[in-house]
Amino acid sequence: MDRTFMSIEDGVITGVIEYSNWNGEEGPSFLPEDNMVEVDSSLGMQHIGFDYNDGVPTKGVFYYTQAAEIELEDRLGVLNSVASNALDWADLSDAKKAEWLAYRNVLKAIRSQAGWPQTVSWPTKPA
Repeated sequence: MDRTFMSIEDGVITGVIEYSNWNGEEGPSFLPEDNMVEVDSSLGMQHIGFDYNDGVPTKGVFYYTQAAEIELEDRLGVLNSVASNALDWADLSDAKKAEWLAYRNVLKAIRSQAGWPQTVSWPTKPA
């Protein structure tokens, strides 16, 4: 029999442990701890970072914050690669430089945007 356990901290799923061929007699040495719950075996690693309410994993603030931070990091990486390449930057027209600077300013302020992190209006990357 397979059994799945999740560790929950402050209402957020922080870990998932799956046991195959559970014989019912030998269990994980860490059980029972207050932050561990047994869940349906269809739930798994894909739920780390989800909120855990009334036995149901849901996408909460932690999940959306992580996703938005990853997206922001990716966008800042593109911006930094353009800005750090002096030859490419020198070849840009003043209008293109202004577009990239405006893009940068929006990214710098994105965390203060209404709806962050669940609803983010991402700026369009300059072409």
